[in-house]
Amino acid sequence: MDLEAISKIISQRSSLSPGDIQHVLTALTELVPELLVNNQTVHLGDLGTISLHLRSRSEDSPKAVTSRSITDVRAAFRAGRKLKKGLSDARFVKK
Repeated sequence: MDLEAISKIISQRSSLSPGDIQHVLTALTELVPELLVNNQTVHLGDLGTISLHLRSRSEDSPKAVTSRSITDVRAAFRAGRKLKKGLSDARFVKK
Protein backbone atom coordinates (compact mmCIF):
# COMPACT_ATOMS: atom_id res chain seq x y z
CA MET A 1 0.00 0.00 0.00
CA ASP A 2 1.47 3.34 -1.00
CA LEU A 3 1.32 6.80 0.55
CA GLU A 4 -1.56 7.93 -1.68
CA ALA A 5 -3.74 4.95 -0.72
CA ILE A 6 -2.95 5.40 2.98
CA SER A 7 -3.81 9.11 2.69
CA LYS A 8 -7.22 8.28 1.19
CA ILE A 9 -8.05 5.83 3.98
CA ILE A 10 -7.00 8.29 6.71
CA SER A 11 -9.03 11.00 4.98
CA GLN A 12 -12.16 8.85 5.19
CA ARG A 13 -11.57 8.53 8.94
CA SER A 14 -10.94 12.23 9.58
CA SER A 15 -11.97 15.71 8.48
CA LEU A 16 -8.75 16.24 6.50
CA SER A 17 -8.40 15.94 2.74
CA PRO A 18 -6.26 13.20 1.19
CA GLY A 19 -3.93 15.91 -0.15
CA ASP A 20 -3.42 17.45 3.30
CA ILE A 21 -2.67 14.05 4.80
CA GLN A 22 -0.28 13.18 1.99
CA HIS A 23 1.59 16.47 2.53
CA VAL A 24 1.95 15.76 6.24
CA LEU A 25 3.17 12.20 5.63
CA THR A 26 5.63 13.44 3.00
CA ALA A 27 6.94 16.09 5.41
CA LEU A 28 7.33 13.43 8.10
CA THR A 29 9.22 11.23 5.64
CA GLU A 30 11.61 14.12 4.95
CA LEU A 31 11.95 15.15 8.60
CA VAL A 32 12.68 11.76 10.19
CA PRO A 33 16.12 11.28 8.55
CA GLU A 34 17.11 14.82 9.58
CA LEU A 35 16.18 14.10 13.18
CA LEU A 36 17.95 10.74 13.20
CA VAL A 37 21.25 12.10 11.89
CA ASN A 38 21.05 14.78 14.59
CA ASN A 39 20.92 12.02 17.23
CA GLN A 40 17.20 12.39 17.90
CA THR A 41 14.97 9.40 18.55
CA VAL A 42 11.60 9.81 16.83
CA HIS A 43 8.67 8.83 19.06
CA LEU A 44 5.47 8.27 17.09
CA GLY A 45 3.18 7.53 20.02
CA ASP A 46 1.46 4.16 20.00
CA LEU A 47 2.74 3.49 16.48
CA GLY A 48 6.33 3.11 17.63
CA THR A 49 9.81 4.59 17.83
CA ILE A 50 12.48 5.09 15.17
CA SER A 51 16.12 5.39 16.18
CA LEU A 52 19.48 5.33 14.48
CA HIS A 53 21.89 2.45 15.04
CA LEU A 54 25.55 2.59 14.04
CA ARG A 55 28.16 -0.13 13.74
CA SER A 56 31.85 0.61 13.77
CA ARG A 57 35.23 -1.01 13.64
CA SER A 58 37.03 -1.56 16.88
CA GLU A 59 39.87 0.93 17.24
CA ASP A 60 42.98 0.72 19.43
CA SER A 61 42.07 3.80 21.46
CA PRO A 62 39.18 6.25 21.84
CA LYS A 63 41.27 8.91 20.08
CA ALA A 64 41.51 6.67 17.02
CA VAL A 65 37.72 6.62 16.62
CA THR A 66 36.55 8.83 13.75
CA SER A 67 33.60 8.98 11.38
CA ARG A 68 35.58 6.61 9.15
CA SER A 69 35.27 3.99 11.90
CA ILE A 70 31.54 3.73 11.19
CA THR A 71 30.83 0.71 8.99
CA ASP A 72 27.02 0.61 8.96
CA VAL A 73 24.12 2.99 9.62
CA ARG A 74 20.57 1.70 10.06
CA ALA A 75 17.22 3.01 11.13
CA ALA A 76 15.53 0.73 13.66
CA PHE A 77 11.79 0.68 14.30
CA ARG A 78 10.32 -0.58 17.58
CA ALA A 79 6.58 -1.12 17.50
CA GLY A 80 4.46 0.75 20.04
CA ARG A 81 1.81 -0.75 22.31
CA LYS A 82 -1.21 -0.32 20.03
CA LEU A 83 0.66 -1.69 17.02
CA LYS A 84 1.89 -4.69 19.01
CA LYS A 85 -1.62 -5.32 20.34
CA GLY A 86 -3.16 -5.00 16.89
CA LEU A 87 -0.70 -7.53 15.53
CA SER A 88 -1.14 -9.93 18.45
CA ASP A 89 -4.92 -9.90 17.95
CA ALA A 90 -4.60 -10.63 14.21
CA ARG A 91 -6.06 -13.85 12.85
CA PHE A 92 -4.76 -15.27 9.60
CA VAL A 93 -6.70 -17.47 7.20
CA LYS A 94 -5.14 -19.39 4.33
CA LYS A 95 -6.70 -18.49 0.99
